[in-house]
Amino acid sequence: MAMHWTASAGAFWYFFRIKLFYFCCALMDALAATDRRR
Repeated sequence: MAMHWTASAGAFWYFFRIKLFYFCCALMDALAATDRRR
């Protein structure tokens, strides 16, 4: 049970990191777009 929980937590953290990475990329892209518009 503990092993299964650790594996699911690891998978959750993995997907969370990917989501955070893409969110940061989108944020930087939006900031760059506003800079270009000025």
